[in-house]
Amino acid sequence: MDGRLAKLAFAFSVTALVVAVLGTTALGSAAGNAVQAAANAPLKAAGLKSSAAKPRRGPRGPRGPRGFRGLRGLQGVQGLQGLKGDKGDKGDKGDTGAGGAPGISGREVIVSSGFNVNGATLASQEANCSPGKLPLGGGWAVASNQSAFNPHESAPAGAAGETGWYVSGTSTASVNVFVWVICANVS
Repeated sequence: MDGRLAKLAFAFSVTALVVAVLGTTALGSAAGNAVQAAANAPLKAAGLKSSAAKPRRGPRGPRGPRGFRGLRGLQGVQGLQGLKGDKGDKGDKGDTGAGGAPGISGREVIVSSGFNVNGATLASQEANCSPGKLPLGGGWAVASNQSAFNPHESAPAGAAGETGWYVSGTSTASVNVFVWVICANVS
C-alpha cells in the first residue's frame, strides 16, 4: 500500500502545482471551469443542485449611518508662475518743485593796474568789482622775480568784504604786483 499512497501523494502535489501555476492565467481559469463542470455533471444528471449554482439575493437592506469625516489630504504642489501682467498706465504729472537757491550771473575777472613794492615798507593795492557785483575770490601775481615778494595779506576788500580784493606785502627787491578779483551778480 505504500506504493499506492506515494503515487496518490505525488498526484495531489502535481495537481496543486498545476492549480497554483495555471490558476492565475486565462488557461488556468479555463481548466478550473472545466474541472468544476466535470465535477458537477453527476449532480446535474441526478437532478441535484450543483456547487456552481448561485444563491438568490435577498432584498436590499436599509441604508446605514453616515461614516466619519475623513482626514484632510496633503497640500498639493505649487503651480507654475503666471504670465507677466500688462504695463500700468502712466502716472499723473507731479507738482512743481520749490524754487532753487539764489544763483550767480554776470561773472567777470578784474585785474589791477599793478603796484610797485620795493623793500621792507608795506605796500598794498585793491582790485574793485563793477558796481552791484560782489567779490567771489581773488589773489595776486608778480610779473617777474616772484621769489622777491613777501605777501602780508590777501583778502576781500571793503568794510564787509563787498567791494573787491585787497593785497599787501613787502619785498627784497623791486617788483610789480598785480591784484585780481572774480566778481558776479549774486541773488
